[in-house]
Amino acid sequence: MPEAVNGARELRLNSYQVRAVVFDDQTQLSGGTLRVSPKAVEAVARTDPRIKSATMELVAPRQSTRVTAIKDVIEPRIKVEGPGQVYPGVAGRDVAAVGYGVTNRLAGVAVVLVNPTPTFGNPLHQRAMAHSFFDMSGPQADASPYGKLHHLCLIAECHPDLHFDDANEALHGAALRVADLLARTTLGIEPDSTEVFDTSVRDADLPGVVYVPCMNSPEHYSNSLHAYGVAIYGLTRLTPPWVLRPTEIVDGAICGRYSWLMANNPVVLGLLRQHSAGRCNFRGVITVRTRWSSQTEKDITSNQCASVARNLGAAGAIVTWDAGGNDFMEVARVVQACVRAGVATVLLTGEEDAESGGPGLLEPLPEMTAVVSSGVGGNMWYQKTRLPAVERVVGPTTLALNYGPNSPLIEIEAHSEIETLQWEDHYGFERRSCYTF
Repeated sequence: MPEAVNGARELRLNSYQVRAVVFDDQTQLSGGTLRVSPKAVEAVARTDPRIKSATMELVAPRQSTRVTAIKDVIEPRIKVEGPGQVYPGVAGRDVAAVGYGVTNRLAGVAVVLVNPTPTFGNPLHQRAMAHSFFDMSGPQADASPYGKLHHLCLIAECHPDLHFDDANEALHGAALRVADLLARTTLGIEPDSTEVFDTSVRDADLPGVVYVPCMNSPEHYSNSLHAYGVAIYGLTRLTPPWVLRPTEIVDGAICGRYSWLMANNPVVLGLLRQHSAGRCNFRGVITVRTRWSSQTEKDITSNQCASVARNLGAAGAIVTWDAGGNDFMEVARVVQACVRAGVATVLLTGEEDAESGGPGLLEPLPEMTAVVSSGVGGNMWYQKTRLPAVERVVGPTTLALNYGPNSPLIEIEAHSEIETLQWEDHYGFERRSCYTF
């Protein structure tokens, strides 16, 4: 990995635990309670004139509440020392490389961007995006880390004449500014805990490990270089594999749609801690974009990923992914190419339900000899969970759900009992276990 600015290779992450969130006249953190001024939130959200209105609702764990039309979930973080800005490159934010210095985080709380604006105009993609809600009680709250957080739901609207690309940029920018406002409450306060991530190589004889997150790019469906989606330094387009420092992920270099999940990615944090404990050399994060159009493009991408892993001195790799069937063609070949290059590779993935009539994995190549299952459902279709009715809905009160690649959209009252697909665990947040018979 490249040397850091001024030779520094550390990121110090200060955590401030939030145990309650309440409305108040001023925005401040005191004794584990985050006090939030609705006027201040509205003012900072509407700094961009494209934002027509902005209101907020608070949601706490174990409440009988369903949050709908979720575009992103963001943990408030702020750079205290070091270059750049957390969640860089999105909506005009600083694009300087992050991952060094000191970052403060508000633990136990998130800003949820609530808005039904289409991600882009392709109707096929809208089918997949219709399933965008989470519960704060019941089985989904137990499965998802979101159910354990306090949420400030930002319900923002743009002027109706905006193109959806402009609307999505404005909305995401508003949510990030609100997260910045909350994160500034940590300044000048002693943290509850501090963790130091030092990525310098201590023992060259330890095995090198890389993490390979395979992430869908919206460019394939949207035919746009700027479509809203998971961004790397603000870019959502299809690109060749990138190498990022692990601490760049902690600083939000990958964000959009699931910013909280990536900043708290247990694979990244686990490998960083193993590195710090002297059990491995975490060589870097190789980002792979998926949803290329041709098989040749998919093969080039996977081969380049394997080449980069080998050049980084990796003896092992962990691969995750976040999308659907087309994308798995790249994922499978990334695993295949890495194994053929001599890099022992573990795939973390959801499984296909047996009711589908297909294999557990869409393309079970022979090189896939080490697989960690995050459960039936997840990236795959068919497996459903019954969620109880709720007393409160934050966001649109009608849901549009689909249960498979060929099923129609079904509109349903958001308060009601729902039979829906399981929460998608791409990174190993859950603690479910199973027996093999």
